[in-house]
Amino acid sequence: MVPIPTTPRPVHAPSPGFTLIELMLGLTILGILLGVAGPAFLEAQRNVAISGQANDLHADLALARSEAVKRNQAVMLCASVNQTCSGLTWAQGWMVFADANGNGAWDPTEVPLKTRGPLGGATTLVSVGHLVAGGVAYVPYYPSGVSRPAGVDFVLCDARTTPNAGREIEINVTGRPSVVRVTCPMTPSL
Repeated sequence: MVPIPTTPRPVHAPSPGFTLIELMLGLTILGILLGVAGPAFLEAQRNVAISGQANDLHADLALARSEAVKRNQAVMLCASVNQTCSGLTWAQGWMVFADANGNGAWDPTEVPLKTRGPLGGATTLVSVGHLVAGGVAYVPYYPSGVSRPAGVDFVLCDARTTPNAGREIEINVTGRPSVVRVTCPMTPSL
């Protein structure tokens, strides 16, 4: 009889997968990292959102100022809902327009230069001006680049009360806007 060659039994090599213990350890470490990094990520996301909203208002105030100088006529920024100047609801949006007839208010014949929609989330935007109870409806800029009444401030806040979480957009006596960090809730200081 001819012997039948036998092949040696293959030795099992370890599989390239994970063991249950390794998987559980990895998930535990991931959970700890998410627990630590999650709140910081949410805080950073809120800071980016409120900074972006403050920068939008700052840019539109600067646009109104430069357009007033360029056009040699008054340019206004007003609280706006559906592209019409309507009251004091700045968080619902705003628009920039050239005051062609010089009456100090928006007329349907005046085409907006720029419009912004409502602020997202639970963000509030409050305006205050000298001698104006309850806020200002219009921020006018004149051909000299000056805004009257001077000293209009806007405060932008979300639900946080942590230090420096809010933004205040100040318009100085020459009409130049600037953004500073504030703690909310607060009202503008004039």
